[in-house]
Amino acid sequence: MTKQTTLSSLSDALAEAVVRVGPSVVRIRARRRLGSGVAWGDGLIVTVAGAVGRHDTARITLHDGSEHDATVLGVDPATDLALLSTEAPLSPGARTDGSELTVGHLVLVLGRPGRTVRATFGIVSGHSNTAWTTPLGGAVSRVVEVDATLPGGFGGGPLVDASGRIVGINSRSLVHGGTTIPSDTVDAVVKKLCEQGTQERGWIGVMFQGVDLTGADSVAADQARGLLVTGVAEGGPADTAGVKLGDILLRVNAHTLSAWEDLAGSLSGGVGSELPLEVLRAGVKTDLTVAPVARPRRRRC
Repeated sequence: MTKQTTLSSLSDALAEAVVRVGPSVVRIRARRRLGSGVAWGDGLIVTVAGAVGRHDTARITLHDGSEHDATVLGVDPATDLALLSTEAPLSPGARTDGSELTVGHLVLVLGRPGRTVRATFGIVSGHSNTAWTTPLGGAVSRVVEVDATLPGGFGGGPLVDASGRIVGINSRSLVHGGTTIPSDTVDAVVKKLCEQGTQERGWIGVMFQGVDLTGADSVAADQARGLLVTGVAEGGPADTAGVKLGDILLRVNAHTLSAWEDLAGSLSGGVGSELPLEVLRAGVKTDLTVAPVARPRRRRC
C-alpha cells in the first residue's frame, strides 16, 4: 500500500465519520446565543449551558434544514451542560465513552453554526481514565484533551472518533483551552436533569486556603492537609453551623478536604440536606452539622 493510498483511505474514513454523525448535530439559537447540540435520545438534545443561558426555550435547526422549537429541561453549570426537549424527529448517533482513546488518536470536532455541519480535526493530546472535578464541583469521568480548534458556534457539538462514534460534548467554558465532557458523564447528567431539572450546587459561605497539617495537628486530624477558614459569610450556612475563623475544615459528609475542589465536589447535590462537617479547632476535632444552600452567583463554596 502506497503512502498516497494510505492518506486517501484515512481521508475517506474521516469523511465517512462526519457523514455518520452529521445528522445528530443540531444548530441551537436562543435569542442572541448561538451554539451546536447533539441528539442524545428520543426528543432529547444535549448542548453546553452557554448556548441557552437563562432562556427557557430555543430554536433548533436539524440536518435537513428544518427548524423546530425546543424547551430547556435543565442546566448543570458545574459540567457546562444543558438538556433540551423537542417534538422534532432526531437522529442520535452511536456513542463511546472515550476510555479506549490514547494520546495520538485522530479525532473530529463537529458543529453546526449554520445550516450545514462543519468539521475540524486534531489529535488527542492528553488522556486519563482518572475522574476529575470541575471548578464548580461537577464530577467528570475522565480527561480528554484535544489539540483542535473550536470555532465559534461549535460549543456543544460532539467530539467524534475515527470510527464515527460520539465521544462526548465539547466545552470551552470549564477549563482554559476547552475540554470534552465524556459521553458517560453526559449520560449521568442527562439522567439527573430529566429527573430533577436544573442542578443546584451547594454553598456554605466560607473563604479558605489549603494548608499542610504538621505535628500534633496532623495526628489529631489524621490527614496531611485541610482547608483553613479565612472568612465566614455572616448568616450563611457555615456561620449558622458554628464555623469560626481559624478553623480547619477536614471532612464534609465523609469526604476528606485537602483542596478547594474537594469541598465543591462534596457539596454537589447537597442542597436541602444536613451534612456532617468535621473541623479542627485549636488542635481538637469538632463535629458540626451544615446545611448547604443553592450557590449564589459569583461565589466559590
